[in-house]
Amino acid sequence: MKKDLTTQEYIHDYDGVVYQVAGIEDAVLVSMQCRCPDAIYANGGQDMLNTIYEGIALPREETVEGFDVTLKIDTSNVPKTKKIKKGLSKEEE
Repeated sequence: MKKDLTTQEYIHDYDGVVYQVAGIEDAVLVSMQCRCPDAIYANGGQDMLNTIYEGIALPREETVEGFDVTLKIDTSNVPKTKKIKKGLSKEEE
């Protein structure tokens, strides 16, 4: 059974950064809007993102409209969470 991940939340930081977390079909998009994206990208920002967030950082031209950075996390292959039975010792958990 496939869960419906369609959602959209905004988070506003104290320094003026806006984050958006959006669930779409089989992915979660985490986007960020900052004050000086041109300076960041001009000084190797995309290379840094590709290194830190290898495989999930989208190129600047593919970011969500109105945002400067978007990470796309594929949720189709995320393993199910295993339930821990009550009464197990710490080692067994």
